[in-house]
Amino acid sequence: MSKYIEQTGERIIAINNFHTKEDYIIYLKHLFAYEFAKQYLNENLLVLDVGCGEGYGASYISDTLRVMAVDVNKEIIKRARIKYANRSVNFMVYDGINLPFANESFDAIISFQVIEHVEDDKRFISEIYRILKNKGLFIITTPNKRNRLGFRQKPWNIFHKREYNFKELKTVLKRCFTNVEIKGISAENNIKKIELDRVKSYIYADIPFVTPLRRAMALLWHRLRIKISKEIANRNRFVENQLDFANQYKIESFFVSDKCIGDELDLLGICKKE
Repeated sequence: MSKYIEQTGERIIAINNFHTKEDYIIYLKHLFAYEFAKQYLNENLLVLDVGCGEGYGASYISDTLRVMAVDVNKEIIKRARIKYANRSVNFMVYDGINLPFANESFDAIISFQVIEHVEDDKRFISEIYRILKNKGLFIITTPNKRNRLGFRQKPWNIFHKREYNFKELKTVLKRCFTNVEIKGISAENNIKKIELDRVKSYIYADIPFVTPLRRAMALLWHRLRIKISKEIANRNRFVENQLDFANQYKIESFFVSDKCIGDELDLLGICKKE
């Protein structure tokens, strides 16, 4: 039986050094979602982080909350238990299909950059709804399809089953939740440009009406650009030093837009169980 969330190699790992500014910005964008969620989570709530990855996000919010964090990858959960062990956060492996908790177990549930990996997104949301308490809160993020894919283009990220625009994300969430609000995660212009430039070269990778030669050239250029950027990073010590990245780019440079106009980096859903 196939898993609704597959075990993939696409993980954001908090390490001491980031080789490129693109890697560091992806990390900050992901961490910003946890920072945003904290304002909705009161002390002593029991929170579930679905698709926690290496666990740095769950650990980040566990200073004032009790957190259960689950992921399908056994090795990454082992690492999380060692690296982020404390009395307020627990890590667990699950099968990617059924969340191993009783109905109405959690005060709040978060799931960041996960739903795009899920085979059956409708069942995924129904499982979230099942284990969330009445009046509970579900916060979700996913990449903004509008900035990443061309017309009728399938996801170029091989780990993504699908990607969502504003309407599509709201539709799948509304199958269970009646109270759904969709916002956008954006950033200051310099950071936004770096992230949009990163994904721009994929636009021609899989558009049906683009010739095979053009698709191949687009992919080749993208891989070459990544290789060059890493070589430059290795030659410039200040670039590969995380402290220098931290001086240039801040989590405070990200913000949430109440109205999605199409150019947001990620979509953010806030759902209340009524």
